[in-house]
Amino acid sequence: MIAQLPAESDPFALVQGLPVHPLVVHAAVVFIPMAALGLLLMAVWPKFGARFGWLVWMLALVATGASFVAKESGEALEDIVGAPGFDHAELGDKMPLFAGALFLVAIVLWLVQRSYVKRDGGGKAGIVIMGLIAAAVAVLNLYWVYAVGDSGAKSVWKSEIAAATAPTPTATPTATASPTASPTASASPSTSPSADGTYTAAEVATHNSAGDCWTSINGKVYDVTDWEDKHPGGAERIINLCGTDGSSAFDDQHGGEPKPEDMLADYQIGVLAQ
Repeated sequence: MIAQLPAESDPFALVQGLPVHPLVVHAAVVFIPMAALGLLLMAVWPKFGARFGWLVWMLALVATGASFVAKESGEALEDIVGAPGFDHAELGDKMPLFAGALFLVAIVLWLVQRSYVKRDGGGKAGIVIMGLIAAAVAVLNLYWVYAVGDSGAKSVWKSEIAAATAPTPTATPTATASPTASPTASASPSTSPSADGTYTAAEVATHNSAGDCWTSINGKVYDVTDWEDKHPGGAERIINLCGTDGSSAFDDQHGGEPKPEDMLADYQIGVLAQ
């Protein structure tokens, strides 16, 4: 299946033929922790905040902008390659909200601390309360940017590492199949499809390896062998469905989403016998 590229007018999609998302996401990964650590320092050191708080909230403003661009470009990339796995999109959608809260709290804390210093320590209760709020927001941002980055790295690299480190003998049974298993190869849709396009669950079950992977989903049969390495969530999730009824797994992950269903339709080879 060839994915349709987004409209050229989308500024978050491509730049010089390359996706914008991996080019800008590192800005958010850098600026959000810097601003969060600066806010933590302000929370425990009011005099620092009064003097350098403006720098912290400016970093937070840049971090908010970077996280917004990363979110929008991530959605544009999803239109090109499909939805990422490991909840990366869901986590990334919330990052601009947390970064925006970081920016607002940094400004308020800076103003409160400037007033505190000018009044020679007056309003200490307000400093303490704002410091606690600021510390909580900073820690939340540090955790969230880690979670987004971790899920993004897994969606990109986990299947690659698994493929690179997989033992080579796993492909051997396909080449040296016993006579009783020989129908597996002959049942391949590219060589001998069912006359009426109907397959039993037992026939699907014989196609249960990474090199010959069939699955049934909601009464339809799919040969997803070629989809394994293209799946944004990693090949492992597809391989786990080989030879089985994958309806529950698919519906839990993509139920009601039109794009995954449209992508899956390209791999349909028949229907499941009742």
